[in-house]
Amino acid sequence: MRFAAMIVEHDGCVLLLQRGPTAPWMPNYWNLPGGHVENGESSAEAAIRETAEETGLTVSALAPFLRVRTPDGLVDFYYATQWKGRVRLDWENRDYAWVPRENAHQWALIPPQRAVLSRLAKF
Repeated sequence: MRFAAMIVEHDGCVLLLQRGPTAPWMPNYWNLPGGHVENGESSAEAAIRETAEETGLTVSALAPFLRVRTPDGLVDFYYATQWKGRVRLDWENRDYAWVPRENAHQWALIPPQRAVLSRLAKF
């Protein structure tokens, strides 16, 4: 399987979403916007689509950040600092926070996002 996730940054802070208590996978954990790459879709397109679906934000520019192999498949992480809109959560998430990039990896994150955000904190 292939997955894509988006690191949205604003003024040195990263957008984290908290999954709701009824989320089908890892309820109550914090994560980045993202999800499955659909058939015929690039991972970049999936990252943009998932970000829009989960947050209401329209990403206008993104850059590849990291590819990680997990037991479930490949995850492509993208980085974006240009977007429009305001955060509006979907049914799967119950809260959001703008967290300083140097501290984001310390939150209760779904794997492997803790390692990815730890790497981001070093840039």
